Amino acid sequence: MGWRRVRLVNESGEVRLGAVVAETMRAYRSRLRLILTISVLLSLPFWLLPQTALPDLADFLLETVVGLVFNAWSIAAVVLITWGELHPQHAAGNGILRVLKRSLTLVPAMVLLNVFIQVGVGLGLVLLVVPGLVLFAVWIVAQPVLALERSGITGSLLRSQKLTEGLRTRLVWVALVLLVITVVSSVPTILSDTLPATLISYLATVVLYPFIPVAMTVTYGQLVNQRAEDFPDDP
Repeated sequence: MGWRRVRLVNESGEVRLGAVVAETMRAYRSRLRLILTISVLLSLPFWLLPQTALPDLADFLLETVVGLVFNAWSIAAVVLITWGELHPQHAAGNGILRVLKRSLTLVPAMVLLNVFIQVGVGLGLVLLVVPGLVLFAVWIVAQPVLALERSGITGSLLRSQKLTEGLRTRLVWVALVLLVITVVSSVPTILSDTLPATLISYLATVVLYPFIPVAMTVTYGQLVNQRAEDFPDDP
């Protein structure tokens, strides 16, 4: 199977949100078993932490570190899986152990990149909302760039800025959808800390959260393709 040249940008230079969602759904369904397995494995450590009997500060620090590390690992793994679906000749392999091993090497840089993006976007959302969405749109493919091009943190941010140039106004809608998915997966635990709410939130996170890196990877591939650039070598 070759690269799927799905047009995410129309003749007027507008990003087709429906095309992004449709291609994301297709890629997600095609690798559903592998993506969900990775999602379950890499989210379990964080969800098991509430069972620890540590002082409040130690428990908070442990949850923060574990959450950052396994979230970064999950994002890197899903990006590689999605890239293997979209562009098989540069796939990282479909075996769970192979994906976990290759994505593990990306974790330190991905953690730092995620923190930078979360702080920047978070501040923008708190201040006036719109700046946060615009920043998210500017950096929307930074994580796939890091995983696939190995560009480093600064290089990934600048590369995402370049790829999204001229399309950011429309990419804001993609960013908004991804933010909604993030919020929806967290709602049950925000409303209640009971066991049923925790289980519902866990299932929502496992099923919904992988859509975010899948959508980012789909968007990255199409932006590179649209600009007639070479795809990265074997990540």
